Amino acid sequence: RKEGMCESKSESDVQCARMPQLLSSATYSTKGSYTVDTRDHEDHTFSGIMFDIRARTSMPISYVEIHSLWVRGMLGEIRVYTTPNSHHRRHDEPERWTLVHHKTHPQSNQVVSPLHLDRPLVLKPGEGVGLYIHSSLPGDQAIVYNDQRSPVTHLDDFIQILPGRAHTSRHPFDQRGYWGYGAWRPRREFVGRVEYGVKFLLWNALNGKLFPQPFQAAVKAALGVKVEGKEQGSQRSILKHKSKRHKGKWHKGKAKRHKGKGLGLKREDMAGKTRARVNHLPPEIVKYIFNFCPWYWFEGVHLEEPVNSGPIRSFLGSLVRRASHLHSSAREVSAKKCLIS
Repeated sequence: RKEGMCESKSESDVQCARMPQLLSSATYSTKGSYTVDTRDHEDHTFSGIMFDIRARTSMPISYVEIHSLWVRGMLGEIRVYTTPNSHHRRHDEPERWTLVHHKTHPQSNQVVSPLHLDRPLVLKPGEGVGLYIHSSLPGDQAIVYNDQRSPVTHLDDFIQILPGRAHTSRHPFDQRGYWGYGAWRPRREFVGRVEYGVKFLLWNALNGKLFPQPFQAAVKAALGVKVEGKEQGSQRSILKHKSKRHKGKWHKGKAKRHKGKGLGLKREDMAGKTRARVNHLPPEIVKYIFNFCPWYWFEGVHLEEPVNSGPIRSFLGSLVRRASHLHSSAREVSAKKCLIS
């Protein structure tokens, strides 16, 4: 069967046919725009800076898409080159680089100025790209950069920017520097901004392990599987509530008196005790709902505490019941309009 279709042998073929296939990634190109600014100590200025950017593997994403780089300095005629994976051992091999930006920029000494790339740079998780920003402006004040202060220049949820080397010649890839000898200065850092977008994965059985632990714990609880060695719900699970009637109402936090209200709990009086049974959803419906949830939906859940599957599944059930009620009301209104007309 296709991913996202019914898996249980006890379900009928008709039920399976009604379940759509779960998507693995979002249908949009990229979601939002992220900008990251590196630290700026203005240690040096010269003609160019070469460094790497890598896409991290810690988040459930399809890819990162880099749109522009921002720098400051006297600028002038700026070129941006890229090479796959890394710039290491390629600083003297211009044939292995691709030009993605070539434009003359006015000076911008105080604020960073954008260098929009001719085409976005797409990085899948774990992939990297070498970048080389160069100015042909005479002198030594074209582009600002830093001395290396740590193994990583910048780190966030999606990318990391690594140190590189500076260039002291106004000619791209030239091996003779400003003073007539070695043009490259190792252990230097990019100063500026990177603007990028991200395409996120959608939860399904294939990529579920890529999602954060709170998200995975919520899925396990809602599907009624073991979490930390404890059974967290099942199709026949019973929640016991000890409560007493008080003037025709139930105490706060207990199952409500009327059937169908609250979190979908039904009460049964047995030997002075009240038992509430969770209205469970079919597993495939639960999976379909989680497929719509973004990766950060369950952030803040304390994983050291046992996860109670009842409220999660009941809440999902209340959403479905509410949607069904709205759909039925809309059909009734439409039928009445037809009768009137």
